[in-house]
Order: sequence, then structure tokens, then C-alpha cells
Amino acid sequence: MKEVLGMITENIMTGALSIAAAYMAYFIRQAALKIKADIASRDDERQVRLFSAAADRVAYLAQITVTATEQTAAEALREAVKAGKADRQLLLDLGRDAVLQIKEQLSDEYKAVITMQCNDLDAYISNVVEDKVYALKKGGC
Repeated sequence: MKEVLGMITENIMTGALSIAAAYMAYFIRQAALKIKADIASRDDERQVRLFSAAADRVAYLAQITVTATEQTAAEALREAVKAGKADRQLLLDLGRDAVLQIKEQLSDEYKAVITMQCNDLDAYISNVVEDKVYALKKGGC
């Protein structure tokens, strides 16, 4: 009888330990998942802040570059194109030069985050430059 009672007690204890271990494993896994989610959330927030900073930097550089280009060459070149004295390609080349100037001034980190978010760094910068040119022509910037 003592042996049977001992085996029953042993089985109950083993079962209780198994259940406790399963619960512990479950809670450890849940805690690990929560930690991973928190880390991913922080990384996402960092990427959003970094992209925002990069976009602000591109806009600032585009503003300066477009204004400087307008002051030094673009306005006179546009007039020459209208008068038929210059090729329109020269104006397009000014835009490409502006994109290259801005790109050279961006950090590798900013280039990487813009490429990750927009897929095409040159197209993104070119669009920002075009927006600044349009704003300048409309009297603002």
C-alpha cells in the first residue's frame, strides 16, 4: 500500500512539475516576444525619425542649391532658351547637377534610409528639387 501511495504521489508531483514547467516556458516565451516587439517598435521609431531628418536635410539642401543655381545661371539660361540662343538640355543638366550636389552632401546613413523608404534616391532628390524650383517660380520657397 505504501508503494502504491508513493507511486501515486510521485506521479502527481511529476505531473505538477510538468505543468509548472510548461507554464514557465509559456511565460518566458511571451516575455521574449514582448521584448522583441518593443525592440522592433523602437527600431521603427528610429527609422521614422531618421527618415524625417533625412527628408528635412534634402529639402534644406535643395532650397539652397535651387536658390544658388537660380541666382547664378538658371534665370539667364531660361531666357536664352526662350530666345532660341541655348538648348533646353542645358536647363535639364542644371537639374541633374543640383541632384548630384545634394547627393554629395548627404551622409551615407541619410542616403540609405531614403533609399530604403523611397527605393530611388536620385528620383526622390530630383522631385524635391523640382518642387523647390516650382515654389521659387511661384514666388515662395
